[in-house]
Amino acid sequence: LAVDAKQTEKGWRCYLNGGRVETDKELFAWTKEAQERGAGEILFTSMNHDGVKTGYANEALSSLADGLSIPIIASGGQVPKNIFVTSFCREKQMLPWQPVFFISEKSKFPN
Repeated sequence: LAVDAKQTEKGWRCYLNGGRVETDKELFAWTKEAQERGAGEILFTSMNHDGVKTGYANEALSSLADGLSIPIIASGGQVPKNIFVTSFCREKQMLPWQPVFFISEKSKFPN
């Protein structure tokens, strides 16, 4: 199950349509329900961290890992050479999402 969530004044809320539509689902309750309904893994994207290169939402990831028994794939916030994330994910048995290809204004393409 892919879950896009954002930390708001109401806590961690789940969103649809690329973050344009807030749902009534709270992140931790929804992922627990999804696990109970048979989800085999959670791809968690923190909308607060995605694309800003400040690191993952480690507190949310830790809470997810403590509350679930299925694998969690961490997305949104990867920092190049982030050793802490690698060891954190290894300890919590999570996988950091590593897109194969990033496109940005710094990307160089051959002519």
